[in-house]
Amino acid sequence: MTWYTDGWGTDDTPEKNKALHIPAGASVSVTDFAPLGKLASYPNGLTVEMLLKCSYPSDYSQPILTMTSDDPVNGLLIYPTKVTVYGSTERSTTLQTVNIDENEIIHLTVTFTKNYGGVNSRNLVSVYVNGISNVNFAFGGSSNFGFGNLVIGNQNADVYLYKMRVYGSALEPQAVFSNFLNCVLETSMGINRRVLDAKNDILDGGAIGYEAVKAAGYNTMVVIMDENSHPIPSFENQASYDGCTLKFEYADDSNKNVTVGNISLDGQGTTSKKYFRWNLRAKTNDETT
Repeated sequence: MTWYTDGWGTDDTPEKNKALHIPAGASVSVTDFAPLGKLASYPNGLTVEMLLKCSYPSDYSQPILTMTSDDPVNGLLIYPTKVTVYGSTERSTTLQTVNIDENEIIHLTVTFTKNYGGVNSRNLVSVYVNGISNVNFAFGGSSNFGFGNLVIGNQNADVYLYKMRVYGSALEPQAVFSNFLNCVLETSMGINRRVLDAKNDILDGGAIGYEAVKAAGYNTMVVIMDENSHPIPSFENQASYDGCTLKFEYADDSNKNVTVGNISLDGQGTTSKKYFRWNLRAKTNDETT
């Protein structure tokens, strides 16, 4: 960074985007900035959003940015190629980690939603990379994510921070995506925001719309639940159902479409059932069509 201007320098791209540059071997600690420690005081949750880049790391085991407390480590840890969020009672590295790319500008958003879906004490952490949700896991009402302050820097990599915002509420997915589009550095990130916006215009009244998805040109898998119209199995609906139907529809050739009827539907795996959204497992039987 440069003290003789406004504190901001430029990155290592041909476009020379404005950024806070922490070179390899240096670090900065913002001792009075510890937003995760204030989660309990925000009834509507919390959001941490940033645009950053890690250039040419040689040690992938050391973080480039943290907001953590120690013993045990709680909070947000960003490494050159992954992001992990630990709570005081949520300790699964596999379920709470998402991969990112080195040498690429990344838009990262972490939301802490309280009373998800209007259900008291149902809380959810979501990690978004470039506007897309990658990890979702539940956390307990008494859990915390540390009280550590912001620390940026790595002994073996250059770190660039372009933007950072903290909100006293949990942003909805559409707001996260809109913020991503607003932050995009089109040339440096190789993203055309108009094209990306059109490809993701798939909402209808706040929910994903079937016709909008088809119009955007995506292949679809449609889940039709049993005759009692039960909700799809998930962390909040831990059940299995018979008499379900799966429809696979291809945007480029409807002749490939397949419908599989009268199947049993539940969640796949054991550990993966701790995800908020389950990986679905379909079972056939003698009456499957």
